[in-house]
Amino acid sequence: GLVVDIVPTRAGQFVSAAYDDTVKTISRESGFSYVFSHLSETKSTVTSLDASHHLTASIWFSGVLCSSSVVSASAQPRSLASAAPTSDVLALATTADAQLLSADGTQLVSSLPLPPSSGSPTCIAVSSSGKLAAVGTDDSKVFLFELTTDSKKNELRHSIELRAQPTALAFPPDESAGFVAIGLATGKVPLYSVESGEIVNARCVCSGVSRPFRVTCLL
Repeated sequence: GLVVDIVPTRAGQFVSAAYDDTVKTISRESGFSYVFSHLSETKSTVTSLDASHHLTASIWFSGVLCSSSVVSASAQPRSLASAAPTSDVLALATTADAQLLSADGTQLVSSLPLPPSSGSPTCIAVSSSGKLAAVGTDDSKVFLFELTTDSKKNELRHSIELRAQPTALAFPPDESAGFVAIGLATGKVPLYSVESGEIVNARCVCSGVSRPFRVTCLL
């Protein structure tokens, strides 16, 4: 299926999600050389990069990835997030829910408790420590979660109301900054406090263009 996201794990492998409702674990040995040796042939377009592995963790619309294991997702995947290399936390957003994966990406461990009335997830991010997660939904909301060692006790910390649909999320590498960046379909990237859930800065990345554009990724 169409690959929609791929992120590194702390162990040096990679986890991808695709539109065939699967999550695949990819090792450097089985997947790395094959994917990049065929990029020119498949005319792939790189649309996102991960800060921790800037070339190997890319989103592309291309051919088949060699994989070492496959897990069925609950619904069509939308986004993956990894706290590598500082934490084992992996998270998956699908059209139906948001879930935490095992450290190697081979199992779905637990679901993040989104409110029953929330919209369909559009994007997801985890902090570098693996203690916080953010999930954006198509009803213009972002939910901040506090993650615990007991995955069944993950708690909703804040619900953030937005004026546009969130399309990308990112926590800063230095968590002491205390904010989460939210990319919107309108081109804006507001910053919100993880402590209060209140806006701390409103930024627009669409200056100088004739029309607003959708933010597709944040690093």
